[in-house]
Amino acid sequence: MSSRAARRLSLGVRLHGGERVRRGRLRGAVEVSGVQARLDQWRAVRAWLQWQQRQVEERIRGLEAELAAEQSRRPLPPPPDWKAESIRTAAGAKPLRVHVGDCTMGSGKAIDRDQARRMLADNVEACPYCNPDTALGLLD
Repeated sequence: MSSRAARRLSLGVRLHGGERVRRGRLRGAVEVSGVQARLDQWRAVRAWLQWQQRQVEERIRGLEAELAAEQSRRPLPPPPDWKAESIRTAAGAKPLRVHVGDCTMGSGKAIDRDQARRMLADNVEACPYCNPDTALGLLD
């Protein structure tokens, strides 16, 4: 049913068998039953709700696209203060080196300052490029 027909229903004008009907009566000899009139009204409501649902879905798609564009413009989170590079062994992961968080020479898991100090004290190698031991004040 078109939106034009739905508007006609809301005004009390209905189409039945191609003829105009106002308030349940045909202009002519045939009268529309009350059930048919209610059915026509509910079909008009359904058509309007389908239109409204399409409008809502279109708006949601637009907002989702806007959100995706906004998220792509957000800056990356800051690097961690410290990170631990590790290697896999048969016994599990073993710490290999400690790095300052923005060091590009190694990747690893983010750790806090105390963990970095403990690892360096336990003879885990310090990165020779970023020198986390100097940054932590372990070497003078």
